[in-house]
Amino acid sequence: LADPAQPIEVGFLPIDGVGYSIALSGGFAYIGQSSGFQVVDISDPSAPSSASLFPFPAVLGHVQIVGDLAYLSAFSQGLHIFDIGDPAAPVRVGQFNPLPFGLIEAAEIRGDYAFCADWLGLRVVDVRDPAAPTEVTLFDAVGAVLFTIDVKGSMAYLSDGVGLRIVDLSNPLLPVSRGVLGRAHSGDIYYNLVAVGNLVYLADSIEGLRIIDVGDADHPVELSFLDARGYSYDVAHQDGLVY
Repeated sequence: LADPAQPIEVGFLPIDGVGYSIALSGGFAYIGQSSGFQVVDISDPSAPSSASLFPFPAVLGHVQIVGDLAYLSAFSQGLHIFDIGDPAAPVRVGQFNPLPFGLIEAAEIRGDYAFCADWLGLRVVDVRDPAAPTEVTLFDAVGAVLFTIDVKGSMAYLSDGVGLRIVDLSNPLLPVSRGVLGRAHSGDIYYNLVAVGNLVYLADSIEGLRIIDVGDADHPVELSFLDARGYSYDVAHQDGLVY
């Protein structure tokens, strides 16, 4: 990406199954995929190699790395925590299963808590003991299915498929709804998002990229839209560029 106008592929590694999410840390790529938890050595970008594969009976989605721990969202199988101190031999140390029903699409770890975007709402899980994560509250999203979450400061930004929701986490045990930006469903689905400063960049499936001003958390406003000429599922921001 030295020249963003002309990106060049420098390496490739086939994986077993479908990759859903990736996180980078310390020369390794950690991938949540349909066949398990894959760790790839990318110290040489031109020759990536598999370091390990932890087989898993369910699809693994969103991945976040915090220190020597990896947090993986496993949809109906909940949240799983792996010790990756040795990337060649990750060890599952704990898991949280949303009962009696739940489906965790993504989780953001901030301090003592995992904030989980779930089909039933925003789950707050205490992860101070990785071996025994415990739910402390469930914030009802009023029937909305939450797909993803990005936490910046005391605010959580969540995609509910057809809109953006902002939740105040100043007190993690008592989340408070702030602004909601939604519209009539037209066949597209709001998927992943990233918050940068007062802006949220949101991947809108068949529509493209939406840019939303969240400077006033109670009244988010869409500023602009870009037709990405394809299917937009994920989004990232770096150095003034959106990928």
